[in-house]
Amino acid sequence: MDDFNPFFFVKFMMFRLILFVAVIFLSTCTKAQKGDLSPVDHTFQQWYANPPPEVKAAAFALSQYAQSLVDTVFVNESVVFPFGSVDIVCSGGGNMAAYYMGVHLAMSRVSERYPSRLRRVRYGGASAGGELPFQIWTTGQEQSMLVGLMYGKIMEIYPDYFQWYNAAFTNDASWRLLAKWITSNLTQNDLGNMTGFFELSPHLLGPLPLCCPREQLHIT
Repeated sequence: MDDFNPFFFVKFMMFRLILFVAVIFLSTCTKAQKGDLSPVDHTFQQWYANPPPEVKAAAFALSQYAQSLVDTVFVNESVVFPFGSVDIVCSGGGNMAAYYMGVHLAMSRVSERYPSRLRRVRYGGASAGGELPFQIWTTGQEQSMLVGLMYGKIMEIYPDYFQWYNAAFTNDASWRLLAKWITSNLTQNDLGNMTGFFELSPHLLGPLPLCCPREQLHIT
């Protein structure tokens, strides 16, 4: 025990921890970049085509709640609000961009009720804040809401895929699949209609071995 060196022991354990994390990190990164479907993405693929009943029920409840909020605020038809033509910028932050979904649910209902007093002209956003408005525009409000809710449920089912060391790569692989699904039916006419309507800057994780730097796209 006289030869015990606590400093060496700490360094040794830290090295083992770093090695362990690196192996898991690179394994997750490799699968994500190769496009191999994990259990997360298998479930995501199945649910995208046929969402489970509890997800549909949650989406319906949120839609009803948004409608009730709008009905409560605008119960007096003479209510005045200082809106007109607006540009909407959605903050990024990964799945936290889903907060915008709630704003959209309410805003779209106000816009439908008062089309001349709230006209949405353009959308802007970076990272997930650019992806979500684009997704809503291409697949519709209901389907976009279902995607967010079903992915939250998937995160509960597969917690091992959403730890601090691998969540970004799991999410990145899933959203690459989602991008294929939501653009598969777009026509040249659809793309033309987007001109001047979006100002987006989505991000993707870069390829190995430099996984952390992001590939940035700029779409107008």
